[in-house]
Amino acid sequence: MNFTIINSATTDENPHTIMSMILTDDVGKTLEMPMKYDNEGMVDTTFTRKHMLSLYEQLLAEDTINRADKTSKVIDDVYLAGSVRRKDYSINTDEGIEIVERLEAGWPDFIPSYRDNNDNLVSDFSPIRLPYSNQSISYYDMAVPSAELIATYSLPYQDYRGHYGLKFDTVTNEVLIKVGISHIEMLRVHPEICKEIEDSIPVHGGHFFALIYNSDGELDSNIDVYFNTDYTTTKGWVDSMGLEMPYSDASLHGKRILWGGIYNTTNKKITHIKAYIRNYIED
Repeated sequence: MNFTIINSATTDENPHTIMSMILTDDVGKTLEMPMKYDNEGMVDTTFTRKHMLSLYEQLLAEDTINRADKTSKVIDDVYLAGSVRRKDYSINTDEGIEIVERLEAGWPDFIPSYRDNNDNLVSDFSPIRLPYSNQSISYYDMAVPSAELIATYSLPYQDYRGHYGLKFDTVTNEVLIKVGISHIEMLRVHPEICKEIEDSIPVHGGHFFALIYNSDGELDSNIDVYFNTDYTTTKGWVDSMGLEMPYSDASLHGKRILWGGIYNTTNKKITHIKAYIRNYIED
């Protein structure tokens, strides 16, 4: 992608020059946006570029998965450091049903039902990042957390995204919650952390956060941020941090639904990069 800064021509009606940025992708699609300015009134080229990349994904990037090929059963491959480190199964797959049965046997009353939405995802995973330390089961409910869960974990937010995760430790039986919130809510509750993370990622706009709490209401220091942008942009960003790309197989680009970064608030840096690759399974 190429970025060009232009000055608009002045007129009698509008004597002020307006600076804009134009993004041109590899097939000639273009997108134009007025330049963003910082708090001191100076042109902020980096911030404008981040907005452009996010807007491009929302407006011009093509969904390469044929609508007819999308089914009700999915397997999401979670790539990290060059390989699949976890598989998330919709609960109506054979693998998903087996994991749900284990949840019902081990934690029968933790939530009213593990089967009420076939879009929900489950996985059996080994720990590859903190705060997970034992073999665990992940359950993602495509709904906002219930009032009971909000109270159990002393969650401080007013607005939640329509999904949350429960992480069941199969050794200790402890259950963590991972809640999704918007940029606006993150800025309201955790303004300093929000700014640190947003300064660290390659886009601005369309991103969201996920935060992990234990039953004592303690926030974990590892916070997830999710966003979308093209592979080349992400690779340049990852390389600049000395980290490894989640995958390198170009055939996966069209199945990628999200990038995920893990930001450690103690070390104040991104520690891991994930890619979520969606596979639709025949019904």
